Amino acid sequence: MTLLSVAHLSAALGGRPVLHDISFAVGPGELVGLIGPNGAGKSTLLRAVMGLTPATGGIVLDGEDGRVLTAARRALKVAFVAQNRDVAWAMSVEALVALGRLPHLPRLSPLRAADRAAVDAAMRMMDIEAYRERQATALSGGELARVLAARALAQETPLLLADEPAAGLDPAHQISLMRTFRSLAEQGRSVVVSTHDLALAARSCTRLILLDRGRVVADGTPEAVVTADNLQSVYRVRAYFGEVEGRMIVLPLDLSERT
Repeated sequence: MTLLSVAHLSAALGGRPVLHDISFAVGPGELVGLIGPNGAGKSTLLRAVMGLTPATGGIVLDGEDGRVLTAARRALKVAFVAQNRDVAWAMSVEALVALGRLPHLPRLSPLRAADRAAVDAAMRMMDIEAYRERQATALSGGELARVLAARALAQETPLLLADEPAAGLDPAHQISLMRTFRSLAEQGRSVVVSTHDLALAARSCTRLILLDRGRVVADGTPEAVVTADNLQSVYRVRAYFGEVEGRMIVLPLDLSERT
């Protein structure tokens, strides 16, 4: 059983090829880190899975063909935290998080008790309960990032895609976010999260997919993917590797001498 299957996926932006023959599958219980340098195709891949970027190839979401899913049906299967954090209109944080419940509600229906419980739980997980009545447009970038993550959590889908959700967060909230994602995976759901933070990805994720120039370079455990050779060839850096509390530690140190 898989919650996401991508087969021979290719995409172009403005006539320029960005993704080339991408294939992978994500099963229940996985926290998959999508890593790679700027321009590797991470955001394009996530947007293609969401049907926001035209692509060729196969996309299967929880057993259904993602290419023909209606927006309403897709919203029951996958939630998306986009890299763009703009909020177009003034509304309270609680109301913004509650938008995550719309796929579960009949048209124009008010929130039910179960919906309110989901909203409260999502706000608690993202540590934003104190912001409940604040206007979303008045938040800092890091605060808004947590609110938008809470909206996706409130959606309660089997699969969650997140495009650099930890960017702009302080260390405590970065760790808390990844702990939340790992908890979802332990409950049998799946999360695919793109990030530039190699240390956070290696320590938190059960699996990493390394992209470079629109192709999958490596796919496996953090130890198998984040290697000295891969960091040199893809990122052009050298790094320190270690282990703390049974988990991998990686710290980029400098540009590779072979850059």
